[in-house]
Amino acid sequence: MSRKFCLLLLLNIPILLACDGPVSLDSLRSSLSTGHYAYLLMDLEGFHSTIKRAYEQLACLDEVADMPVLASLHLNTALDRYLARDNTATIQAFQSLLALESTFRLSENLAPARHPLQEALARARRQQDDPTQALPPPRMGWLLIDGKRTAQAPTSRPFVLQWTTDGTRAQVSHYLWPGDPLPEYPSSPR
Repeated sequence: MSRKFCLLLLLNIPILLACDGPVSLDSLRSSLSTGHYAYLLMDLEGFHSTIKRAYEQLACLDEVADMPVLASLHLNTALDRYLARDNTATIQAFQSLLALESTFRLSENLAPARHPLQEALARARRQQDDPTQALPPPRMGWLLIDGKRTAQAPTSRPFVLQWTTDGTRAQVSHYLWPGDPLPEYPSSPR
């Protein structure tokens, strides 16, 4: 076995052990849509199980996530954190959503005027500061933070980190909160 193949195999062992197989972007999109619908119906058990499945699918995603899926993931995360009564995390997830879609508005079906979710979104909109930190560059390929090729990650809000070697296939996909350790990917020595 070549050294490069062994390195790639070792890097993917945690993913292979946790995943039954690769997950498509369409599967993740479907789960997020189902979760959103369950929230609208106030089927909280269905919402929580679907969102849990979406996070599991993200870790097994073999495609680079597109902006609509990332925005939906951040919206569903905000709804999930709201239900958990974690106002800070709700606002942080909304900040991530607004970083992708600055004109996003919550529908009246989701949260009527003066609803706490509307206030959390308004607070997220007012908090414009978006500090970042440099990430270790990968030895091959590049990193995507919320779908954008960059070497900087936000430090005050959650984000999706993906590592790709070809721009279409994701070798690593993780939803990270401020302070979470970075997932493993082959990085260049500093």
